Amino acid sequence: MEFDDIIKSVWMKWKREIQFFKTFLNMNFFCLQHKFMISIGIIAFSLLLFSCNNNENTKIPEPAPTQINKPEKKPELDSFITIKYHIIKFTSNSERKAFFADIAKKPNFNPGTMKLLNRKEWYLIQNSNTVIYPDTFITDLRAYSFFPVYYSEAAN
Repeated sequence: MEFDDIIKSVWMKWKREIQFFKTFLNMNFFCLQHKFMISIGIIAFSLLLFSCNNNENTKIPEPAPTQINKPEKKPELDSFITIKYHIIKFTSNSERKAFFADIAKKPNFNPGTMKLLNRKEWYLIQNSNTVIYPDTFITDLRAYSFFPVYYSEAAN
């Protein structure tokens, strides 16, 4: 064999070994990456599994028993006075300002009541052309409810 043939054969062997080594490294890296992801998954699953505390010693405290036959106090049917509602349509800004100045002087006036009846924010009510207002203001907003305070047919 000549010297050139020997170098070529050695070079071919090294080339094959280098190719094998590269393949091994790529495969090994993939396997390491795969193993890493699997181990992270196992750790996450075990944390999820063991974080659930199924200890039977920890019980939710039950509320104290109440009397079943305890008579309930029924509210009176007419506990609120009858409220009449009015609608006013403004033709000018001065009329609107005068109305809101007068209504603010009424006893128990609450802008929340006006917001409830008109279903608008207060600043929108003050700029509105039409306003619904009650003849009397009551501090308890349940007085403005459409539903009765006590419905006797629903008692049973």
